[in-house]
Amino acid sequence: MRFRWRDTLYKVVRVLEKWKSTGDCRHGSGEQYVRKHWFRVEVTDGTQMEIYFDRQPRSGTKKQRWWLATIVEDEKKGNQDVDAT
Repeated sequence: MRFRWRDTLYKVVRVLEKWKSTGDCRHGSGEQYVRKHWFRVEVTDGTQMEIYFDRQPRSGTKKQRWWLATIVEDEKKGNQDVDAT
């Protein structure tokens, strides 16, 4: 899987975790419906990202269904850029 965010193409090398979030029925029936499918993924440079698929996008979002929620830089990679002097 690949995706583009802010003009950078990312390639997913592994899915670390996946889960679903639910919500009440919007018509008052008391049933629960899956709203989002969440994925914590690792991309080629070791960065971990949380992305989700919105099953029912809001009307003002141009029907965008995939969203990037969180970016966690690889700690080893980040430490190499720090000057300890």
